[in-house]
Amino acid sequence: MSFLKNNYASNITNEEARNVDWTFLFSIFSLLVIGIVLLYSATIDPNHQEKTYVLKQGLFIFVGLVFLFANLMVDYRWTEYSAYYLYFFNFLALIGVRFFGVTRNGARLWYDFKVFSFQPSETMKLCVVLALAKYFHTKSFKKALTFKQLVVPALIILLPSAVTIIQPDMGTGFHMMMMGFFILLFLKIRMKLILGSMLALFLSFPILWNFGLHEYQKDRIRVVIDPMSDPKGSGYNAIQSMIGVGSGQFVGKGFMQGTQNQLGFTPEGYTDFIFSVLAEEWGFLGCALYLFLLLLLIFRCLKAAGEAREKFGAILAIGVACYFALQSLINVAMVIGIFPIVGIPLPLISYGGTSILSLLIALGLVLNVSYRRRLY
Repeated sequence: MSFLKNNYASNITNEEARNVDWTFLFSIFSLLVIGIVLLYSATIDPNHQEKTYVLKQGLFIFVGLVFLFANLMVDYRWTEYSAYYLYFFNFLALIGVRFFGVTRNGARLWYDFKVFSFQPSETMKLCVVLALAKYFHTKSFKKALTFKQLVVPALIILLPSAVTIIQPDMGTGFHMMMMGFFILLFLKIRMKLILGSMLALFLSFPILWNFGLHEYQKDRIRVVIDPMSDPKGSGYNAIQSMIGVGSGQFVGKGFMQGTQNQLGFTPEGYTDFIFSVLAEEWGFLGCALYLFLLLLLIFRCLKAAGEAREKFGAILAIGVACYFALQSLINVAMVIGIFPIVGIPLPLISYGGTSILSLLIALGLVLNVSYRRRLY
């Protein structure tokens, strides 16, 4: 731990500033600006000019950016030594929310601190990435991972995922599991284990359907197959969302001109369905711009992983790339009607304090990995 004294607090000189990935920062800031503009359109009432959501989101973004840039002054490897502690305490918070949290929309996911709400399942995603990075950093595997070598990583992934699903928050729990699975794929798993896992999942689906899913969750799956089976009930949100996406056409209807959004038909337009607002007002071109910036951000994460000086930083960057890619994929697929509706926000775009802070801290760590690749 001798490097802690030398590298934990280092001021950035003009020469060292060249090591900062400015393209990475550009993609982050661009996505945040798009998010604020869409949030303004989705929440501002022309008659009352209520700016509460925009102001709160702006405050969370400011705090998140402070953490992001502070990461450049501190060696990211401190998270390696605290990864298990962060995981453990966040896991306790995740369990505790079941007993001390507040219920919203039928799920108990938040601690209410009056001034702000804290959702431990969001920060748990980053803690899972850090715990996996720490575990594999000390391991050396010359061949693909065996079943025995995957027991501990599987527990790191499945325990918080299961607790989150029980809350119930199927979307976040599923995202956490998929994120962990793809991190393991990057580290190489034996093909027979992958095929065996897929077969086990397929065979267990009838059991999961009959005993593991609530009726409303089954309805959401049915709606994916046929949204018109219940257009005024379980299919309503999906139908209104798809109408908003399709009505934007190529260039969109213009800022605050989307009828689905402005007339209140778009469900949760400032959180989970904000991509529908983007598609309606900015059209295909706006969606293409968002996806380009997202892919640019993910590519820079993978680039940081490839250039990392040690395994912990590489796995951390890969994990954050999976974090963003899968969350974006699930959200967009949900909005356009090819995935069941789940409570998954669009990264850096949707309203949500805990989500924004977690994402910006995660990106700050990747920026740190990229920045310090030439300092040692």
